[in-house]
Amino acid sequence: MKKTLAVFALFVCFALPLIAQDVKQITADGVGTIGSDPAAARDKAIEDALRRAVEQAVGTIVESETAVEKYQLLSDRIYSHSSGYVKNYSVVSEKQDGNLLRVTIAAEVSTGDLTNDLSGIGLLQRRMKYPRIMVSIIEDNVLSNASYWEAYSVSTSQAESTVNQRMKEKGFNIVDPNFMRKSLKPQEAKAAWEGDYATAGRFGQRLGAEIVIVGQAASTRSANNIMGSDLLSVSSTINATAVKAGTGEIIAQASGKGTAAHINEIAAMQEALQKASDQVADQLIEGILDTWQKESTGSRAIAMSVNGISTQELERLKSSLEKMRGVSEILVRNFSGGTADISIQAKTDGQELSAQIAKTPFAGFKLELVEASVDSLQYDVVH
Repeated sequence: MKKTLAVFALFVCFALPLIAQDVKQITADGVGTIGSDPAAARDKAIEDALRRAVEQAVGTIVESETAVEKYQLLSDRIYSHSSGYVKNYSVVSEKQDGNLLRVTIAAEVSTGDLTNDLSGIGLLQRRMKYPRIMVSIIEDNVLSNASYWEAYSVSTSQAESTVNQRMKEKGFNIVDPNFMRKSLKPQEAKAAWEGDYATAGRFGQRLGAEIVIVGQAASTRSANNIMGSDLLSVSSTINATAVKAGTGEIIAQASGKGTAAHINEIAAMQEALQKASDQVADQLIEGILDTWQKESTGSRAIAMSVNGISTQELERLKSSLEKMRGVSEILVRNFSGGTADISIQAKTDGQELSAQIAKTPFAGFKLELVEASVDSLQYDVVH
């Protein structure tokens, strides 16, 4: 217990000044296993080195033996208190050591604000394999007699357009709004807007999006003109949520309010929506980047669904998954009718994990991959 308190004390005393710093020059080593794809091994070795570089930047003040002994404790404290990320890096050396590829990188690790650093965002997106984002925000306003769906089906809402534009300016990959609108069914869209994030995730996956942003915007006007003028006042509010398409996990939530006055009520509404949308976009961007930072240096949740599996086979599968590189925790969330829903915590993504599974023999059965994304896997059992 005393050692645990000592670790916390050291971290509190030294980590806050570290977080206040801008950029640290870090040299770090990484390793990747060489298989049939040398390029993939190099990528994994670099990712390993990048993770270690961030860990060095925020954790060098703890003695190595203490860090090893209390690794999970230290790791949790680092990732919850630091926004450290890699701004830039170069490979200093690389060499093959048996079936391992070892690399050394020189990296610039920042503990500043990532949201305004386009190069940092670009590098982080590359490390996360360039996720695609789908934005669907419906508007309800007093100036339209059309239903939610009727209005949305003919044109993009202003709130949606603003969030899309702000995210594009930051370099995010956005699903084409027109293509998305043609693909959505009214009942799906309505369910997603009302908080059914599993449905939102499903149509996001169908359109190739890893992240789905859904929300509602509402605008109301004042009953009377502003005293002594021809000005009309309109207020707008927006609530939006970003979820992972593969897992339905909420990674960011945002809300915004805007009020504007104009002699033309449409112009007033547009200005009010613009103000609210800007707030929402900034909050969503910050939340998404924060999640990516933590996942790029820590672990992520992967949802795995297996159809046609028995109780005994499920136990053997769990045992094999626990031994795979990068996997830290296995949890069976549901098992019914031969279908198992498994949550996996891992320092890898779904596609890399599926590659490991493909090379793993299972006693008495085989797994046939049905679908794979960075956050989710679906298999059928074959005997």
